[in-house]
Amino acid sequence: NHNAPNSGIRARTNLIAFNSWFTFLFAVIYLGLFLHSAHGSIMVSVGSHAIFLVIIWILWTAGVASLTASLGGGVNCSKIDYDLVYCNQLNAEMGFGWVIWVITTFALVSILLLGIRSARHGEGWHGHLV
Repeated sequence: NHNAPNSGIRARTNLIAFNSWFTFLFAVIYLGLFLHSAHGSIMVSVGSHAIFLVIIWILWTAGVASLTASLGGGVNCSKIDYDLVYCNQLNAEMGFGWVIWVITTFALVSILLLGIRSARHGEGWHGHLV
């Protein structure tokens, strides 16, 4: 409605919306590639997943940390002295963003452990997930 609290919060919300679509789009692409050829494509290798997850992790860290900073760590909507448009929605966006960041961190750690396992078997980062 063009009534964002300020341009900084609007920009950070746009970044998180971009992160959401980017993550969704590439997750669907990776799922399709994995289902098509789980053992034969370099696109489903541990290294490819690691690169994808590092990029996603950086984007989510930047987006959610900047939104958290602009909101001052979160806002108690019932106890503020000023009118903050979309207060509850901004808190929910921040909370869900941190949840996605945690899930991405766990996925990145899992891929790194799979990469270590693959390297020990002599395949390096070109090894497959299965």
